Amino acid sequence: MKKNFESLTQEEKIQHRTKVESLIRNALQAADKSSDLTHIIDFLDHNEFGLALETIIDEIESNNINLPKTSLELLKQAAELMDFPTASSTYWFDLLNLLNK
Repeated sequence: MKKNFESLTQEEKIQHRTKVESLIRNALQAADKSSDLTHIIDFLDHNEFGLALETIIDEIESNNINLPKTSLELLKQAAELMDFPTASSTYWFDLLNLLNK
């Protein structure tokens, strides 16, 4: 059974945040070099992982950022770890279709 974030120990919370941040940053490594990721990186630097993920999704939907499928898989993992509302596989399948246009 998956533990609620609030029930984690302080060490587990740090590990959880580190994993989420790492997944998102690694996903962005493969972004098209013409993409402006400044605001997303700023969110990550301030531990605003939800805002970073929402912004990335908005940028993908607006065709302002190009990411490979491998990056999308990393973002999906981060969303699942965060219990993000868009963690459903249908949503990510649709997002993947946007990337493949």
